[in-house]
Amino acid sequence: MIKNCSFITLLLFSLQNCIYWEDTESPLANEPVDFDVVEEKYSQNQVEKLYLAEPRGRVKIRQVYIFNRPISEKHEFIPQFLNFFHWTTEKDMVRSQLRFQPGTDASLEDIKESERLVRLLPSVKTASIFLLKDEKSGEYNAHVYSVDKITNSLEYNVAGSGGYSKLFFGVGERNLFGRLYDISATYEKENFVNTLGFFAGQSRIMGSSWAAEAFLRASLVDGSRNYNSQTYQVSRQLLSIKDKWGFTAFYQ
Repeated sequence: MIKNCSFITLLLFSLQNCIYWEDTESPLANEPVDFDVVEEKYSQNQVEKLYLAEPRGRVKIRQVYIFNRPISEKHEFIPQFLNFFHWTTEKDMVRSQLRFQPGTDASLEDIKESERLVRLLPSVKTASIFLLKDEKSGEYNAHVYSVDKITNSLEYNVAGSGGYSKLFFGVGERNLFGRLYDISATYEKENFVNTLGFFAGQSRIMGSSWAAEAFLRASLVDGSRNYNSQTYQVSRQLLSIKDKWGFTAFYQ
């Protein structure tokens, strides 16, 4: 069973990394990378005001540019230390959540829904979409700004009283390789029982609403296996306002 799961995980990883998105250089590439500075500078181009001036209620998207940032751009020790252990979310993971593409007409609802879906990514802290008009074509370039949040975790706990003692240690990463792979391992010792746990999963598989996860747990008493458990789950999440159905199936 574990070998089969490993093969499926490897296959999904290979398929996703074969997806290629053209990443054209943005006219704003040399603009300040600080999210607050960019948002303030282009506040006069808020999409609500833009759409009020459009009689059709829709705008033609010429090009889409993705600006996904790490946890912090500050050149200080702590932010750089956190960035060193962080995988910045891949651009195609952000792009897959957009409800518009180059060459299509986008409504205000499409823009706002895209912003919301990008913010719902487990690795993203905040996101905004700015529309800037291309004077030559009269169409609009969409600039998607997102900022990541901390996705790795380290847990440690020690407790005890009388003849009872407990030790817990866990380590995990929710955005492995920048592709939303969630993986974690735990060790727990309660008196003479040692328990090992391993979790692996992914949300937004290939940019969709599908998610899959597996959890394995084994307990050892005096070096001999006492019991073990396995849980496998597949689900389709209700993320978009246009999603009409979702479900969860698991095997334990």
